[in-house]
Amino acid sequence: MVKRLKLPIISALCVLSLAVMCVSLYISANKSAKFTPPEFDLGAIHGTPDENVSGWCDATLEGMTYSVFMCREIIIDGGKAIVYFTIPAENTVWLKIRLIDENGAVIGESGIIKPSEYVEYVYISDTPRNGSTITVKVMGYEPHTYHSAGAVSFNTNAYTDKKTAKEGGAVLAQKSLC
Repeated sequence: MVKRLKLPIISALCVLSLAVMCVSLYISANKSAKFTPPEFDLGAIHGTPDENVSGWCDATLEGMTYSVFMCREIIIDGGKAIVYFTIPAENTVWLKIRLIDENGAVIGESGIIKPSEYVEYVYISDTPRNGSTITVKVMGYEPHTYHSAGAVSFNTNAYTDKKTAKEGGAVLAQKSLC
């Protein structure tokens, strides 16, 4: 008689265990963080910068699905990194940049900008030393869905004094930027 009761009790315990696991999975799945899309850059300007901006050039790499323009070297001016990050009108993606110092810390980031827009500068949280290497990460987003349109990073130099900035400092995939 005891053997006859064991099977139903074990079966009931297994069913109960499965039910508890299913409820736990359902609750944890519904508590996952929702995606928050990046904000648009409030400082974005429609058009392109004046062609006389020092060091402004095409920073597009072979194989990229979008094109970008920005300063060859970054000038630091009172808590701002002067970048003139620009998206040409023919692009179909939205872009943003992130500035990363030599220690791997993010020191500044733009909001998203659309084709035919540019940002003159990005606010920075820390001033890098004069001549230090800065990694610029460009991140692309498909409009409205925010799916990745690819990302690329390149190194350039940051200068706190315009007089010490030199032409052609950025290196992108072992090639000179611009």
